[in-house]
Amino acid sequence: MKMQTIQTNELYEKMKKEPELLLIDVRTPEEFRAGHARGAVNIPLDTLEPKAVAERCADRSGFVYIICQSGGRSTKACERMIKAGYANIVNVEGGTTAWEKAGLPVEKK
Repeated sequence: MKMQTIQTNELYEKMKKEPELLLIDVRTPEEFRAGHARGAVNIPLDTLEPKAVAERCADRSGFVYIICQSGGRSTKACERMIKAGYANIVNVEGGTTAWEKAGLPVEKK
């Protein structure tokens, strides 16, 4: 199964149309609090459980978008989800760095 990817601007447009879209930030809680894509949920890579993530989606037909700082950890998270049998997993290219460079909304908390 090939990993799907999405550009930050394309994801942002999708988020405007689908406010319930699940975007998971797999960075540490400290990194997440320092600034993250608006609407992202923090599930650090070391605690990511594919089954728990899937349960957050109403069903497996919903897509899950995964973001980190620049793409390394989100790639690992996507691979873990795909290996567990979940197909609708999408890696956000360039991560939070690309999100911020594109001038997209960032939250700090």
